[in-house]
Amino acid sequence: MLAGLLVFLSQSCNRDPLANQPSAEEISAYLTGFSNGVIGPRQPVRVQFAQPMAEFSEAETSAPADWLSFDPSTTGQAKWENSRTLRFEPAAGWTPGQDYIATVHLDRAIDTLESGPKTYTFGFRVREQSLRFVVDGLEAVGDNLADQQLTGRSLLGDPVSAADLKGLISATHNGRELSIAYEGEGIQYSYVVSGIKREEEAQSLDLRWSGAVLGNETLSGSRQVNIPAISDFSVTEVIAERDPEPRVRIRFSDPIDPNQDLTGLIALSDGAPQRTRISGNIVYAYLNEDRSGGLAGRSPGSLSNLRQQRHPVSARVQSRLRWQ
Repeated sequence: MLAGLLVFLSQSCNRDPLANQPSAEEISAYLTGFSNGVIGPRQPVRVQFAQPMAEFSEAETSAPADWLSFDPSTTGQAKWENSRTLRFEPAAGWTPGQDYIATVHLDRAIDTLESGPKTYTFGFRVREQSLRFVVDGLEAVGDNLADQQLTGRSLLGDPVSAADLKGLISATHNGRELSIAYEGEGIQYSYVVSGIKREEEAQSLDLRWSGAVLGNETLSGSRQVNIPAISDFSVTEVIAERDPEPRVRIRFSDPIDPNQDLTGLIALSDGAPQRTRISGNIVYAYLNEDRSGGLAGRSPGSLSNLRQQRHPVSARVQSRLRWQ
């Protein structure tokens, strides 16, 4: 984002180079804007000159690299956006959490410069990466209930490439490393952990994510994911969602038989859902508005999984709503 020259940047970086700057009136003859404040780790830095520059030929062509320098030193490529705007793109991104000092070498950029300021210095800080790590849950792969996969999402504060996520997630089950695949771009990626087996007894999966991959160790975390026994047909999670519309998501350990009528089987304690929908091992109960009550079976009945095992609703599906 380009800022006017009347914005003082000493609040962003407390370094001496920012203390003795040319006045706004003096520098406005040469520069009219520059990047400042807080930027993303892969965001370019821009400098806007007051007049069209003679070196400009066309947009997206290389600009003189020695017109800009940085402390700490950073390699990258300078390009023209237009005849007045120079854009610098760091080769490996900026270091998250780091304060930088940028110097515009006016004596190199402006041939007619004689008595004016030879340099202008400004500062900026690079935003720390953020991560919201979401575990959606287990689901069967095909018709074989023994074969399972774990799905979830990684929601980031700043865009990264899929290659940058390598090593972000690790998962082990019974001492065995599991395969992980990513899909998405920018700030939102979905992940799938495959190769999970349901066995005769309940097991657990060790899921870990490393903030070091994103340059921020504080983002690291772990979670034990329960893997139900293959004979256990049960509710594993109940979550209330506001997006894309108010609904309750009830996840079961097994895929639910889609050819059954759920009328009267699932309801909120303060009223019936508007409608229900079965998707794999999830039952969605759609609401007219946000509710704060509990979820419970309103009348005797049961749900069936694909193996026609039956689950007593009134006895087992009970939970306070947890909004996500």
